[in-house]
Amino acid sequence: MVGVILFRPMITKILFTLGVIGIAWLVIRQRSRRAEVTATEQPKRVAAQQHKVANRTPRLAAYGLIVFMILASGVFLYLQWRDEFRIVTVRVINSQTGDTVSYEARRGDVDARAFVTLDGRSVRLNGSRRALNPGSNSVEPPGSADKR
Repeated sequence: MVGVILFRPMITKILFTLGVIGIAWLVIRQRSRRAEVTATEQPKRVAAQQHKVANRTPRLAAYGLIVFMILASGVFLYLQWRDEFRIVTVRVINSQTGDTVSYEARRGDVDARAFVTLDGRSVRLNGSRRALNPGSNSVEPPGSADKR
């Protein structure tokens, strides 16, 4: 269930990126059509041919930028996905008794006061329990991650 909730913002980012790319593609296509219409109406001259060659560089730069943005978005999405699905060990410490229990969970399923283990158990922390934050060596009270 938590994975589905985390997936919705990711889909929104992907759709937004695709929308921006689509609009940019339509604008470039419309400009190239306009340039073709103007070129057919004007008499052919050497100056016009040189102008077309000069216009090719910005167009190639625009296409290169679009390809770079798509590749960078793909790499960013992959790295974020890989980080979300990395398995971490969460240690829960009872501050009154000192008892420690270790759980394994995906990093994306660990929140400030609750997490879902790999076997599907939902664990919620109350005020007397502290969780060792995955990726750090410090013990933090539940909810302290919300204050950052």
